[in-house]
Amino acid sequence: MSFHRKVPNAETAQVWLDAAEQSGLTRVEWCAQAGVDARSLQAWRLALARRASRPVVQFVEWVPRIEVSAAQPVATPPLRVQVRDVVIEVVAGFHADTLAEVLRVVRAC
Repeated sequence: MSFHRKVPNAETAQVWLDAAEQSGLTRVEWCAQAGVDARSLQAWRLALARRASRPVVQFVEWVPRIEVSAAQPVATPPLRVQVRDVVIEVVAGFHADTLAEVLRVVRAC
């Protein structure tokens, strides 16, 4: 029984997937010749495809325009961020680090 290496990380997976594609062999044939675990490479192929299809989250600076009247103070409306079915509202004075952490958690779901 021959030993087949598992794919250790995304970068290696992409290099090996590209090599298999350029070889003219099927991925299974290439894996057999290269001593790579075909199931591990297939799992990484699917994971990389899922990552590529995720929307890119970009942060923008939000600066509300508030005109304050001495007679009547104006409340700042909350900022509403929606990603698919997740809605996050933050009020004036929120901490950007906290929002970034919340978005990391949502992204991991």
